[in-house]
Amino acid sequence: MISGAEAKLDGYRCLAAKRDGRVVLWSRRANGFTIRFDDIASACTKLPPYTLIDGEAVAINENGQISFNALQHSRATSHVQFHAFDVSRTLATTFRFAPS
Repeated sequence: MISGAEAKLDGYRCLAAKRDGRVVLWSRRANGFTIRFDDIASACTKLPPYTLIDGEAVAINENGQISFNALQHSRATSHVQFHAFDVSRTLATTFRFAPS
């Protein structure tokens, strides 16, 4: 569904950070997502050092539709994607990691 210029996604808001070769994913409430979304974390290892991404993890079901239910229940028949909203990169180590 499109609202204005931004697509409305039905998933989990997620932050991804890479620092010192380590990737950590977490929610806005500091819940660790690194293990739960290990495919996203693995893909983020290819990012440049000191990259921070604000986005949303969504599940695509077997019909090709976004499914919050499939995301909540980690269904094997769904594919999880990460939609980035903002990407920032710094050479300083000013952002802190949330627990993984």
